Amino acid sequence: MDPSGHTATVTAIYEAFGRGDLPAILDHLTEDVTWNHQRPGHSGQAAGLEIERARTGKAEVVGFFECAAELEMAEFSVATMLENADQVAAFVDVDYTVRATGRRVIDTEVHLFTFAADGRVSALRGFVDTGQLIAAMQAPVVV
Repeated sequence: MDPSGHTATVTAIYEAFGRGDLPAILDHLTEDVTWNHQRPGHSGQAAGLEIERARTGKAEVVGFFECAAELEMAEFSVATMLENADQVAAFVDVDYTVRATGRRVIDTEVHLFTFAADGRVSALRGFVDTGQLIAAMQAPVVV
């Protein structure tokens, strides 16, 4: 895939994520970015998962990446991206272990990026298997 337009921005964000380069990620976000704002009753947010918490602004988004650092990522690969005038939907295959519990998650996530007129990300909504995520984050491994 030869990324262009907003797809290129999403690709750059994912590459920065892979390097652990948070400043590069934040450079692609608006100051008032909304992150993971879901419909009321969203199961991951209702369960109190910090990684699923709705965030507003770059400073709060840093907290999301602090949570993501608690995941031992075995796979994070983009299967495909779909782009329209102001959004990109990325289908991402993930395989990670929650360090605190030792539980593994294998999923295909959808990340919906919305772009401002200046080309920076103004919103991100992530769609994941929250049942699997809740089980992995809340249940310690029984030995």
